[in-house]
Amino acid sequence: MRHLNTRFKEKHCPLFKKRDIYLYLFLLVILITVVYLSFASSKGSLLLVRINGVIRYRFSLDEEGLKSIESNGKKLMDLLINESDVRIINSQCPLHLCERGTLNLTGVLVCVPQKVIITLDNEEAPVNRTDGIDLITG
Repeated sequence: MRHLNTRFKEKHCPLFKKRDIYLYLFLLVILITVVYLSFASSKGSLLLVRINGVIRYRFSLDEEGLKSIESNGKKLMDLLINESDVRIINSQCPLHLCERGTLNLTGVLVCVPQKVIITLDNEEAPVNRTDGIDLITG
């Protein structure tokens, strides 16, 4: 019996060796860094609020607080800007579905009944359009 136990220990090797754990930790740190940098660089700091497809409001994510969104003298909703994140509160739409998410979670906030779209601007240079033609089909 004793002979079998020692043979098993000699042939049995652990699933992870010490060097393997260091390698996996190193790869995990690199992966987390790459993901963080890609998300941090893709986000802008300027908040755009479009009503009926037209940009009506621009807010900085650095200006925390409650912002009121109005159109034609009618209050549509409030935006709560807090810790570089945005959420819709006090919306005048019937189902309040737009109040469920945050901008960092969903990437865009949309209120369909109010025709409001809220996005982050990448602060890239605007496209220089020389004429009003977007596409020509043949």
